[in-house]
Amino acid sequence: MAKKIINTLKLNLRGGSANPAPPVGPILGQAGINIMDFCNKYNDLTKDKRGEMLPAQVTVYEDRSFDIEIKLAPVSAMIMKALNMSKGSGTAGAKNAGQLTQAQIAEIAEAKLPDLNTVDVDSAKKMVIGTARSMGVDVQGVEYVSSMTEEEKFAAAAAKVEAADSAAAEAEEAAEGAEGAADAEGESSAEGSDQAETTEVKE
Repeated sequence: MAKKIINTLKLNLRGGSANPAPPVGPILGQAGINIMDFCNKYNDLTKDKRGEMLPAQVTVYEDRSFDIEIKLAPVSAMIMKALNMSKGSGTAGAKNAGQLTQAQIAEIAEAKLPDLNTVDVDSAKKMVIGTARSMGVDVQGVEYVSSMTEEEKFAAAAAKVEAADSAAAEAEEAAEGAEGAADAEGESSAEGSDQAETTEVKE
């Protein structure tokens, strides 16, 4: 008898780097999942792609057991990796952020095909081109024009969502580090204040 599914979660994590810190810990805790079991399993599944943004789809069952399905990196992340860049231009059509070759377009399309809403490689290529254009990345042999096909608009919108999710995950990691540093500084200041008060009383 198949186990009853009670929840499905999607987490944007970096390969080999899952840990119990927010936002992962609280999300998994609310779902009743053993946090360290998840982190260990995710990190083992993604250890060969450490540092890459690899979304995890987590299926939670009634007995609180779970399965993890590792999704492919977002198209935008694949493009940035191919061009060795950290982000798009932010001004598509006005500022160039690099150029992809047709071979790179084909490679990304074929790699991402299992996650796309198509089984046709040519359609997948158009989606990759649409994402590239939204990032300000030129494509070899494709002249940039201001209008996009509906397929390219869809790909561009999806890329923005994926990029926003990735940026949010990175911002949370940065905020977590800053919060830890602030806590440590606060504790140090408090200790110094206590020592000063103790000295004043002795006088």
